[in-house]
Amino acid sequence: MLPGTEFVPPERTLVLNQPTPTRAPNEFVSPTELAMGAFIEYDNWQASLLKPNYALVLDGAIGDREPAGRFVLALLAIGNNAATPRFIPPDLFVLVDDQGRSYRPETGVSSMYLNLYGRGQRGELALEDAIEPAGRVLSVPLLFDVPQDATGLFLIMGRQPIAGWPVLERVQDGALPLTATPNAGP
Repeated sequence: MLPGTEFVPPERTLVLNQPTPTRAPNEFVSPTELAMGAFIEYDNWQASLLKPNYALVLDGAIGDREPAGRFVLALLAIGNNAATPRFIPPDLFVLVDDQGRSYRPETGVSSMYLNLYGRGQRGELALEDAIEPAGRVLSVPLLFDVPQDATGLFLIMGRQPIAGWPVLERVQDGALPLTATPNAGP
């Protein structure tokens, strides 16, 4: 778990097993907004974005990885409810912007981030680490490379954009708010 954070089991958890909503091809439907701290369960995974400041836009490179746009960091609380250790699937989380574009976490950048800024201080495990079973919730930084003009970002878990946590609000001038340097992040 995050330093100084005590995990309190949620009173209610959203379980994603609903059918895909009917919509016209290429029509983007904005997901239902989840409150910070709300947990989602999907495919024996549970996750939450606990606080608004656990999602930041980072300027510049992480280690030797330079983003094409900007890195967006989401520090998630994640638990593996399966019977065996597992890696987070590459398609389990996605950022979706208000134009319907989607972004997957960048492979290897989560490990670089923790190597640079400290395991246990900025997250416990990387996206590339196996997560032990038993439902223990751990913090994992996910880093997404998004274009400079991406706004209205939602972090989605699962393959159906039914619900997600708002990461970046739409802004008038197209600039991304919450910009920080990596060492100022969560």
